[in-house]
Amino acid sequence: MIEPKTKLIILDIDGVIVYSKNALNYLYSNLFKEFGYDFDKDLIPLVYGKTDKETYQTFVSLGYDIGSYEDYRNSLSKYKQEADKYYELTPIGNTVQYLSQRYKVCVATNRIRSSAERILNKFGILNFFYYVASATEYEPKPQPDMLLACVQKANVEEKDAMFVGDTKIDELAGKKANIKTILVKFE
Repeated sequence: MIEPKTKLIILDIDGVIVYSKNALNYLYSNLFKEFGYDFDKDLIPLVYGKTDKETYQTFVSLGYDIGSYEDYRNSLSKYKQEADKYYELTPIGNTVQYLSQRYKVCVATNRIRSSAERILNKFGILNFFYYVASATEYEPKPQPDMLLACVQKANVEEKDAMFVGDTKIDELAGKKANIKTILVKFE
């Protein structure tokens, strides 16, 4: 429940605004195939919510030879546009316009800015956000920087903000930022 004093709602993208697991499965299946591997979708929870660099490091630490980080990024970029069609709005994603009429609503995502804006534009909801904080400008979550930037840009206090995430990484970021945090899980 949103408390009456809440003035700012901060939302994560993946798992909160959009369902992304099908898109990630498509993306990584094609990427792994390119490097001669079958992708096990059970790996998704290991990389979910992480930056591209952290995901690359996870795959390498598991013994996958997927080339240099630059090779990995180049391969990913080939499949990202096609993966976009596998994203769907969650129930929260479907309420963004409604929420934006009552609160300041921001995004805090470990995606880079261009990726965040591409997904939000795909669903025609980018303009409903007061501010989008991404891993392009800030340290990725669990660092609190992007949450605190949302609070600053919206000109509210931490106690008047609420963050909605879906991972332990989000929970840690909210705790470090001293912002009330709610974790959601859509099946």
